[in-house]
Amino acid sequence: MASCSVDREELYEARKHESYRAYLEAESASETKSMTSSKGSEDETPPNERGDAMTDGNDTMYNWRVAAVHNALAKAGKATGPLLVSDLTILGHLDQYHYLGVHACDKAIETLGIAAGSTVLDVGSGIGGPARYISAASGCHVVGVEVQADLVDAAVALTARVASLDGRIRFACADFTSPELDMHAVGVPARGADHVISLLVFLHIPDRPTVLARCYDALAPGGSFLIEDFVARGPFTAHEDNVLNDLVKVPHQYQFCMNTTIARA
Repeated sequence: MASCSVDREELYEARKHESYRAYLEAESASETKSMTSSKGSEDETPPNERGDAMTDGNDTMYNWRVAAVHNALAKAGKATGPLLVSDLTILGHLDQYHYLGVHACDKAIETLGIAAGSTVLDVGSGIGGPARYISAASGCHVVGVEVQADLVDAAVALTARVASLDGRIRFACADFTSPELDMHAVGVPARGADHVISLLVFLHIPDRPTVLARCYDALAPGGSFLIEDFVARGPFTAHEDNVLNDLVKVPHQYQFCMNTTIARA
């Protein structure tokens, strides 16, 4: 997985080569083997070859990273007890599920003017890395909404170990596109969120009009909204189509703008 110091052009080129797929699959298999060995299991077959629930959708892409975070913390002697935000951000892509890591978070803070006391809604909050870093860096409150329960459980558990965040972050397991989602129930203030962010998430959501409308509705008057996502620079090759569908799990390849900022009037 690319380091946050790698140029965007290099990242785009890396996505187009089989070496990227091989690297990710090898790393995933390595972490799965470590996880099963630690439990004393004789079955070291990666989950995506056992036909279990991790086979479909984005589960295969992300679930192994939860175990990888715990493995990395254990190796650092921090399997339990208090953590600093930096103990997690140093783990790179295991903490930040988007390109450029905390640098992208810094850019969001700067672009949106996120400040202490404001509320940020993070759509597709993953394991909570951006929420923790942005809250620590700015003093804001963050509400993270994530559809995968195991990522939410890990986000809650890890964030609870960072005392300096002082309860400023709340995570909810929910489908953000569902009309039944109650924004107030998950923690968004009645007046709306001051800012909405979504980092490398929308590409996985087929119903773009609905998710965009929900983001707009969640904003307070005068609020702002930043998306970081893939850009379609032109027609995809057959190989790029395969990578997007099979590796990146992009259900529909729409042209999309990276670092889009929208302000609500």
